[in-house]
Amino acid sequence: MIKENQNSEKYFCTECGLEVKAKDKICPHCHADLSETVEFDKTEMVVLNTYNNEFAATMDMGKLKSQGIDSFISADNGGGMEPQLSYFRGIRLMVNEKDFGEALKVIDLNYDPDNYFVAKCKYCKADVTLNKKEYDTGEFICPGCLKRNKIK
Repeated sequence: MIKENQNSEKYFCTECGLEVKAKDKICPHCHADLSETVEFDKTEMVVLNTYNNEFAATMDMGKLKSQGIDSFISADNGGGMEPQLSYFRGIRLMVNEKDFGEALKVIDLNYDPDNYFVAKCKYCKADVTLNKKEYDTGEFICPGCLKRNKIK
């Protein structure tokens, strides 16, 4: 479960992203476990990386946690009930924007800020982080809305 920020009473499911009640132990929408609460300022969340499987995302989340960086996994897979959707939409590892650079260093030993770019999806307006190889292709598929975008 994600608490929007310290002064807020809004909580969101870490799996489906829908609002839940503070007392909920299981998400009423996707039935995900809500036993752990993490505080984030919702307006400052960014996608650190997108994965094809939850295992890889969980491994990197563990690396971040060991370095004191809070993160959570966001997946549009029906709370695990429709895992095939992960292959199309991806599994996103989310971090606070202020921790982005440090988080990249933790999961990528070859971190170089000149090799990462942020592109904005023209359809859903999401910020998408691309490595240099992805950026150089001149286009990307937004992990949020699954639409192809050209890089200008």
